[in-house]
Formats: sequence, structure tokens, C-alpha cells
Amino acid sequence: MEKETVKEICASCHAEVENYLHTLQEEKDTTVEIVRKSFEHYRRPSVAGVVTVSTKEKAIEVCETISKIVECHNQKLSNLPVKKRLTYVVNMYPSGYGSPIITVSPAEQRRRMNLDELINFFTELTELKKELEIYKNKEELEKDLEKIKELSFKLNPTKKYTLGITTGNRFKVTYYDVIKEKRVQVSLGNIAVFYGGEVDPPIYANPRKTRTDKKDYIEVVLGCHIYE
Repeated sequence: MEKETVKEICASCHAEVENYLHTLQEEKDTTVEIVRKSFEHYRRPSVAGVVTVSTKEKAIEVCETISKIVECHNQKLSNLPVKKRLTYVVNMYPSGYGSPIITVSPAEQRRRMNLDELINFFTELTELKKELEIYKNKEELEKDLEKIKELSFKLNPTKKYTLGITTGNRFKVTYYDVIKEKRVQVSLGNIAVFYGGEVDPPIYANPRKTRTDKKDYIEVVLGCHIYE
């Protein structure tokens, strides 16, 4: 039997975590909101979600189960000649007084690059999308490659530009911390497990207003923005 590839091991891990969350949805006194499915975004292929349970013991069980799933797949990766390891950020919070509130905002990293660096970055990105089988057909790939070629005619080779790299969505969760006795906002990470309060589904906050002082981008390539 051939060994699993790195891609297969990672995909298996994310799928198993997601399946476990779906299983939790069927349990009594437990709610689950999956905010990002596995491989929903090629830069963040891991699962993200909010779990609410009634007891601390159940919260510990959820965290330990996810840790065991990840550790099992990391053990498989350790048998391959690669350094890659899977990481899931799973946190547990004591809560009360109402449902957790999820806030969603776009996640974008920014880098300064010259024209050659931009072309190399986008070329590697198309290769990644091909490897992950994100392109639906050959025409989509050719359209992206043509867009990359056009940069040579549109941008100044002596200048540096700011590249805004879209990495999916950023999730934050607001809840009432019964220890601090106030509402607290935390970054979701991968899985946030709330316990000890009301076992109600989380609710989504209204989208944040777009800032009016943001710089306008001059080009969009493969979902990334290029600014002066």
C-alpha cells in the first residue's frame, strides 16, 4: 500500500475535524456553527467554528477530541520527509448571559513588492491553485495567466507597489465572560468552545462599515489587490 501524500493527510485531517463538528450538532445541550468549511479558501483550508456546550467537562472533551485528530495526522506527517505540521487553534471560554456574537471582516495581508516579485508571486499562486484543483477548467487558468502577463505593460518596473493578499475572512467572537464579569472579544482561531452559559446558537453581528479613507487599488489579480 502506498503512503498517503501530504495533501491527502492534510485533507483527511480537516475533513475529520469538520465531520466531528457535524456529529456534535446532533448531541443534546450542544450547538455548533461552522463559519468556514474545510478547503473553503485555499489559503486557509482548515475548519473554523463556534461550539457551545453546557458543562466544562464537555468543553474539555471537545478540545481533547480535536487535538487527538490533529495529533494523529501529524504523526502520519512525521513519517514523511517533510517539515509540515498541522496546527489547530482551539480555545475554551466560560460564558453566560446570551449567545456569543460572531463578527466577520475581510482578512488581507500587505507586502511591498516590485514588478518582478509581483509576477513571481502570482505565478506561484496559479501553481498552488492548480495543485489544489481550484480551477474549474483550462480557460480559468489561461485567463489568470494572461492577467499576470498584462502587469508588465501596466506597472512601472522601477517602482514598488503594495500587494494586498486576500486570506479569507477574519472571525472575532464577543461573549460575556462570567469571570471578568464583562463582555469580551476574542479572535476565533479555529474552534472556540463556550461553556457554562445558555446553550444557544451564536448570532452574527451586522457587517462593519467600510472605511472611507482606504486607498483605492489600481489592479486586481487572482483576488489580490495592488496599491500604489
